[in-house]
Amino acid sequence: MKKYFAALLTGLFMAAAPIQSMAAEYNLILNLPIAPTHNRWQTLLKPWYDELERRSGGRIKIEPYFAESLSKINECLNTVKDGMADFTEAVLSNFPGQLPFHERSWEIADPTRPLDHATEILHQIEKEFPEVMKEFDGAKLLFTYDFAIGHIIGTKDPVNSFQDLKGRKILNFGGPIAASRLKALGMVPVSMSPPDGYMALQQGIVDGAVCNYQLLVSRRYGDIIKYMLPINIMGGSVFMAMNQDTYDSLPPDLQKIIDDMSGDYALEKVEAWLEEEYKLLRTYRDKMGGQVHVFTDEEYAEIRRLTLPCDEEWANTLKSYGLPGDKILARMRQLQSEKDPLWKDSRMVKEFQTK
Repeated sequence: MKKYFAALLTGLFMAAAPIQSMAAEYNLILNLPIAPTHNRWQTLLKPWYDELERRSGGRIKIEPYFAESLSKINECLNTVKDGMADFTEAVLSNFPGQLPFHERSWEIADPTRPLDHATEILHQIEKEFPEVMKEFDGAKLLFTYDFAIGHIIGTKDPVNSFQDLKGRKILNFGGPIAASRLKALGMVPVSMSPPDGYMALQQGIVDGAVCNYQLLVSRRYGDIIKYMLPINIMGGSVFMAMNQDTYDSLPPDLQKIIDDMSGDYALEKVEAWLEEEYKLLRTYRDKMGGQVHVFTDEEYAEIRRLTLPCDEEWANTLKSYGLPGDKILARMRQLQSEKDPLWKDSRMVKEFQTK
């Protein structure tokens, strides 16, 4: 790691980072695009780093730099590769072109099922197709994890049948595959930032959004969007990575602690994130008046049929990067059908039914 640069940054960003005890042997910099109030920090990341400090007996201390104070979000991975930061964490879709598989891993979520086991499935794909892990060459990937449930369609007005969605303008915060899926289902995708999206919903410029319960509650989209429609357009994946030189400089006992808290260790923590998503669902349901409409088996069969060409587009994109897109797609489909129920049998729908 470039120690002189890290020392300079510590001085420049003193206001953004906490003062650490001089007793620590390793004061390591964490680059985060999110604010300290973000529930991903509160629910998953802070407990992880607190546990790392505890297991090291205080020999490791983490200095977090929040809200893009160290770099822009799409540069987070590079700050770990070049030694500006020791750790970073960010949503994978913010790295277009850098991570051909991971940036779009759940753009082909089965529209007829939730994504409650997305992290488990993604880890299985990473093991079975190790070539996708080369995307992180130059950094030490600690683990990936995924958002629960998935990003489904929310609308301002009631939808009683799949046909009612035709022609509706829907905010799309995903990539081109997500836009293709919306088009295939007869909707008009509109690209916009989340803050601008709220205004567009409020002013009637758009009719709804592809969103999760985090967006509905934390950004108050649920004040306007009152109907959630279980059609999974996409999911979201997050990564945790470390500077390789920093890791190599640690003594074997500290390396082992990091190794023990990597890989499938994330699966132990994902349950907390899953519960957080359902807590937000209940807030949307009970305090914002949100409702859910589940489509018929015949409608879901039609939804699945219409989105199949988008799956092929996704697989072909991976193949253009030299990855076995068809095989990865088939395996992801198989794993999701084994682990995630249909929407009508899902926990999400049952939460609304037991209001």
